[in-house]
Amino acid sequence: MRRRLLVLLVAGCVPAFPAICAAQPSAAAQTLFDEARALMDAGNFADACPKLAESQRLDPGGGTLIHLALCYEKQGKTASAWVTFNEALSAAKRDRRDDRSKVAEEHLAALTPKLTKLRLVVSADLAKTPGLVIRRGGDPVSRAEWGSAVPVDPGPIPIEASAPGKRPWQRTVTADQPGQTIDAELGVLPSSDSPASDTSAVPPEEDAGVSAGSSGGLRTAGLVVAGVGVVGLGVGGYFGLRAMSKKKDADEHCDGSACRDQTGVDLRHDAQSAGTISTIAFVAGGVATAAGVVLYLTAPQPGRARARLMPRIGVGFAGVGAEANW
Repeated sequence: MRRRLLVLLVAGCVPAFPAICAAQPSAAAQTLFDEARALMDAGNFADACPKLAESQRLDPGGGTLIHLALCYEKQGKTASAWVTFNEALSAAKRDRRDDRSKVAEEHLAALTPKLTKLRLVVSADLAKTPGLVIRRGGDPVSRAEWGSAVPVDPGPIPIEASAPGKRPWQRTVTADQPGQTIDAELGVLPSSDSPASDTSAVPPEEDAGVSAGSSGGLRTAGLVVAGVGVVGLGVGGYFGLRAMSKKKDADEHCDGSACRDQTGVDLRHDAQSAGTISTIAFVAGGVATAAGVVLYLTAPQPGRARARLMPRIGVGFAGVGAEANW
């Protein structure tokens, strides 16, 4: 009989021994709690918070909830802290712990205006899709939450939409502004056999709250084109000086329009060529500089652009061109 009883105790907890069953998780919960407190004192909240969460799961208690909420707050997880402080407040009122209630209420008052919220705006057509599943941060989102501004922890938040027979869609939004409400709009899901370029799909992946456009690109192009203009003006100045130098040398061999020797003819020809290049470069440089300024000042929205310089040199001609795409 003694052996049989010993086997039951070693094998696990049974209803006949409730004290033994409770002692094991309580001991683990206390160990995790103590380790978490030491980590928090050392400023290591990333490792402390999971230990507190597990301690709370093993042995729920109002004190652990308060510490877990404080840990989330120190870690910068404002939404997790807000939710946990609310749970701690309910537990404190139930346990008639006014001291814990006061702590929870004070922190909730400070956290609430700082919360970053995410609202999933689901189109009517998408909402009718059979078997539609929308996930936020990997967790399914119920239909009741669609259109509601829900507090989220700051940082990148993946959003996914999927349905049978449809191509899955993913998007990542960034929640980084305290007190900001981000709208993530979901249109319709294209069929799985539709072309990849189907324009009826939900918008391409981009950070929510940031308008897509071409402002940054146009401004970049404007700076590049203006830079080309400055180069053109520099080229014009160089060849202008060269033209004057060649003309001065030619005057020593020429009288008016007549030159006494071939050297004078060649110098006069070089002076005329340099003058032509100077004029073209000055005109091109001025136009490019003006165009760059216009591009920069009239850029409408943020986006991307590519620009490249294109030197143009030929017989009787020299200049610099620019090409921009956005």
